Amino acid sequence: MKRIGKVAVLLSLWLVLTTPDSFSQTDRKHQLIRTLADQGFSGSLAGKISLSELGHLNCGVNAYRTVFYEWEEINPPGKAIHSAQRLIFLAGTRYVGSYVIEDRPVQITSASILFGYKENLGHAIVCDDIGPGKKVLLDGESHSFSK
Repeated sequence: MKRIGKVAVLLSLWLVLTTPDSFSQTDRKHQLIRTLADQGFSGSLAGKISLSELGHLNCGVNAYRTVFYEWEEINPPGKAIHSAQRLIFLAGTRYVGSYVIEDRPVQITSASILFGYKENLGHAIVCDDIGPGKKVLLDGESHSFSK
């Protein structure tokens, strides 16, 4: 009987130590989706969604958490599949806005987000590019900051 009790305690301890990351990661994703839905995110939150935290952008008094969003429509075989990518900016738990982008950034520093494009065609998003009405040039195309 003592042995069964020890095994139960060890099993409980093992579960506590090995599963919180998967639970917390799933919980964080669901919380982020709720935040986006509640705060005016215009992208789709239905279908196959991937959210990857990239890091923080420190812009003076403002710090932004950056998230790479990928959405893929789920369709029956033989149909066209639509997809979209965005770079999402959050200030704490407040959704600030996003850029619709074509590719995942290759690097994030404390002051910029870099893409694998030629510099002369636009390859970075910097602090001054974040906020309503802002635009950025990436790979020769203009992108607008929006909700």
